[in-house]
Amino acid sequence: MSLEYLKIAPSTNYGPPIISNEISLPLEKMSWEDFEKLCLRMVEFVEGFDRTDCEIFGRKGQKQDGIDIYALCVKDKYYTFQCKKYESISTSDLNKIFSEFQDGEWYCKTEKFFVCTSADFNDVHLQRRYEELRTAYTKNGIQVEKWDYSAINRILVTS
Repeated sequence: MSLEYLKIAPSTNYGPPIISNEISLPLEKMSWEDFEKLCLRMVEFVEGFDRTDCEIFGRKGQKQDGIDIYALCVKDKYYTFQCKKYESISTSDLNKIFSEFQDGEWYCKTEKFFVCTSADFNDVHLQRRYEELRTAYTKNGIQVEKWDYSAINRILVTS
């Protein structure tokens, strides 16, 4: 067998090698309590709330009306956050998150609702459903934002 083919240049131009030292938090190893605390720190740091204006709502086992963190943004209006430590998230999980929030007391007091999860929103069906819910909430005067695995790591690395 001739090995001459090994001397022929490749037909594809690959460009320079990519060297990446991606920095990401081990969200999958965190307890849900630590994930919730991380989200609270992000509210303080990223959204700029003072510690006196934001806090974790209630404790484990209490009815929380679909939120885990609240932050006062203007008189009687809040940014509210639902934190879910999931390995993966489905459209039914997303529907439940939004339904619990909408049925709770914080819905009418919320300026902006954040869905914070350790899972990634990298599924077409999930992304479409999120956009449907976001659009519906926007029509009702509530902004919606998601902090998923990718977003959390991007926010923390670039901030």
